[in-house]
Amino acid sequence: MNSRKINMLFLLGLGFYTFAGFKTLAVVPNNEISKNKDTLSNLVTVNENAPVSIKWGSENPIDQIMSVIDQDFKEEYETLKFAGITELHKQKYVSKNAEVLLTNYNKSDYSLNEVLVEVRSKTALETTDTVKNYRVLVKMQDANAPEITLRRQNVSVSVGKKYDAKSNIKSITDVEDGNISNYRIEGKVDTNKPGVYDLTVIAQDYAKNETKKSFKVTVKGTARFSSGSSAVANYSYLVSDPHFVAPNLSYRAALNGAVPGNCTWYVYNRLAQLGAPIPHRKMGNGGEWAYYARKYGYEVSNVARAGSVWTTQNTRLGHVAFVEKVNADGSIVVSEMNTNGLYSFRIKTYSAQQAKSGKYINFGLSR
Repeated sequence: MNSRKINMLFLLGLGFYTFAGFKTLAVVPNNEISKNKDTLSNLVTVNENAPVSIKWGSENPIDQIMSVIDQDFKEEYETLKFAGITELHKQKYVSKNAEVLLTNYNKSDYSLNEVLVEVRSKTALETTDTVKNYRVLVKMQDANAPEITLRRQNVSVSVGKKYDAKSNIKSITDVEDGNISNYRIEGKVDTNKPGVYDLTVIAQDYAKNETKKSFKVTVKGTARFSSGSSAVANYSYLVSDPHFVAPNLSYRAALNGAVPGNCTWYVYNRLAQLGAPIPHRKMGNGGEWAYYARKYGYEVSNVARAGSVWTTQNTRLGHVAFVEKVNADGSIVVSEMNTNGLYSFRIKTYSAQQAKSGKYINFGLSR
């Protein structure tokens, strides 16, 4: 048994005085605690292996508690009314024929309570069983889960900037426990990769009741202009209803197997910016990309699709470009680099006839 609870019983104590034809419980003076202690220790617990389950905060647990006690008093206690008393951890229930006093019942205690129940019956006064004492185990059950309040359901953050998902949690509170600090966030946000990320806040209260609440974080690419990148500023106009965020010329792929400033180097960065980085360092020159792509298991076809990489052999080393859009007439709009020197960038439309001159590699973005 919970020693703290038993000690509390000893301190509260029990005594009797006569009232309205039957006995009532009163506080035992300190000098009589030793006598009362012996009495309490002899009480038998009526539900040793099956604690009575009561919802946390219940003011009137009498029906549940009396359900495990001697049924001889059923007719007398079934119409009991609650009559609160001021002494700590005590509740009294009275009816025309009976009175029941609960001692050590704590509606806010999650531990295993040892509740002392004293039943007095008016109709039984002429017998020796005018008063019966019981010890009942009571377990408070918290059925209320925590409440999570978010600042926003949809969060936007610029690519490359730091983001702490905890900043979107306004509060986590529980009716019984107050502020909750026991929580975790499932899901991760990579602010180096534009895209939409799903995060879930999971909180638990002391009684292990759990609440989940999800929100989205959108990492948006931002145009960072550098020499020769004026086309980026007019990206939407040049591409016309683009499928992807504008190229970010400051974005760098974690793995890039090309020489900086080249067309291949730019495509590595563009794919990584859009969330589909190439995990292979060796892709060769622009004209060799179709070969290596097949070797690594990527789809290579003659069909132009937005999000694919266009590879051609129209120069000595070949060329690659990222397909931003495919027009209805078969022409393609691409973003590319090093057509006029290292780091030179442009957005250009190639005719349907020119578009047929190369192959198209799907790295997972083709649409």
